[in-house]
Amino acid sequence: MSINDSFIRTLQNCAIIFLFALSFIQIQIVQLSSYLHCTLFKVVEKIKHFADNGNMRTELFYERLERLLKDKNMQQKELADICGISSNGISTWKATGSYPRADIAVKLAADLGVTVEYLITGELPGIDNTDKLAYDVSVLPENKRKVIQAVIDSLSAFD
Repeated sequence: MSINDSFIRTLQNCAIIFLFALSFIQIQIVQLSSYLHCTLFKVVEKIKHFADNGNMRTELFYERLERLLKDKNMQQKELADICGISSNGISTWKATGSYPRADIAVKLAADLGVTVEYLITGELPGIDNTDKLAYDVSVLPENKRKVIQAVIDSLSAFD
């Protein structure tokens, strides 16, 4: 083997190493881009849900979904099976801050016993989201709302 052949072989090896390093860097950039994209969705979601009035914070979609599941004593997998989707799909909404497709949102809302509007936005007809007490009561589980209603009803006896 001549010096020229050795030099060419060394250059070829360097080119292979360079291409390998370049592909590794591209993979890292794609992963970082995906992470930043997900993080940006979460930040935007949190910013959207801060009200100017007293910085009252409303629930994020996935927080509301988790609370509704807990209120119904239902597991994520069970809801996913009922709606005909994977439980990974539900996890993705939390990880990315995204929302379900409209047809899935309709199924989710029906199975959880809420309106689609409430499921997605957290807004209830007739409840002013800037009224902290009304909002706090509105997001309680049904059994706790019934207790509060009973207390309110009993207070009317003092009028």
